Amino acid sequence: FGPPFWHPLYADVSPDGSHIIYTSCASHPEPFSWESREVSFEISIMNTDGTASEQLTQTSQFERVPVWSPAGDQIAYMSSPGQFDKLSLNIMNRDGLHTRTIFGSASDEVRLVSYPPVWSPDGERIAFITVDRGHPRQYLLHTVATDGSDPRVISETVSIASWSPDGQRIALLRRDGDDVALFTIADDGSDPQMIARIGEWRGYPGQWVMGELFDILAWSPDGTSILYACDGLCQVNVDNKTTHKFFETAKTFWNVWGRPKPNAIRAAWSPDSSMIAVYIPTSLTQTQELPIFYVEAVGISDVQDLPTEAPDATGG
Repeated sequence: FGPPFWHPLYADVSPDGSHIIYTSCASHPEPFSWESREVSFEISIMNTDGTASEQLTQTSQFERVPVWSPAGDQIAYMSSPGQFDKLSLNIMNRDGLHTRTIFGSASDEVRLVSYPPVWSPDGERIAFITVDRGHPRQYLLHTVATDGSDPRVISETVSIASWSPDGQRIALLRRDGDDVALFTIADDGSDPQMIARIGEWRGYPGQWVMGELFDILAWSPDGTSILYACDGLCQVNVDNKTTHKFFETAKTFWNVWGRPKPNAIRAAWSPDSSMIAVYIPTSLTQTQELPIFYVEAVGISDVQDLPTEAPDATGG
């Protein structure tokens, strides 16, 4: 459930379940300061039992949000000279060798957003987000081939992206008039299809502050449903567009800037699409508590319309 904010700390488990890649703090000043140029974060790897930790990058930069390729032989990640400098999208082999940059920000006004890059299921392309910091801000979803060729602007977006398991379509949230809606589009950006309407755009995160895009969006492994943030947690069937809200987030959570962030939960599918693991923090500052619970995924025949009350913060 690594938080995909601008914050560099993140981890991802390899497809075969044997290793974890994560961001490690390689150096920092005393006392610690995020703004200091002395802070550097590197990409490291270890066994899933916590042994054999090894640092893969040696750049003295801000390396962050590493993500395994579907085959587990490559790692995509973001990098920048400093915490708030322009990012680049990079790929390296799983042993840390053959590092190359496949996309970089061309200007100070258009920059990559520090969310985890998203591999296509066949490992041939990577989706990522840029923000035009003009007025109003505009977030754009891009894809690029893993050799850096054929960059494409796919769509405006207000969310992370999720590829369908067959790689033919991409799910994303974007504005639809005065509303926010869940769409799927072809992998070249054509054929947009609205799957679910979420609510009014006004007041939703992502409108003003970089790093507050909707950060729950996951196509089920069997391809039948999409999990998304909806002031709580919702699931929609892609074919018949029936929607189920598991619960609403009754509490107001806060982001790192001290602003309200209603969708602070995390969620992930089980490999067989039958269960969903959910994490609801009591506070984004109380990292010592990790209340994780499980809900049963809703099938096509048993979709319900009621929002149920969220479990308490202890996971009960």
